[in-house]
Amino acid sequence: MICNEEDANDTVQEVFVKVWQNLEKYNPKFSFNTWLYAIATNYCIDFLRSAKKNSFYRFKRSISGNFR
Repeated sequence: MICNEEDANDTVQEVFVKVWQNLEKYNPKFSFNTWLYAIATNYCIDFLRSAKKNSFYRFKRSISGNFR
């Protein structure tokens, strides 16, 4: 899901921090793996959405700079 190795490593670290911070919200009646997968998936989607916005902004700035 995350192609850049550095970003992927940062994502893994951030996901485990989120898991640790939200451990009290985990319900042991359900699978821990499913809970962890949901957190990881949602974090990756948020990360990619943010990266897409940032790259569009950089692209837009570079184009507008060429027309001045």
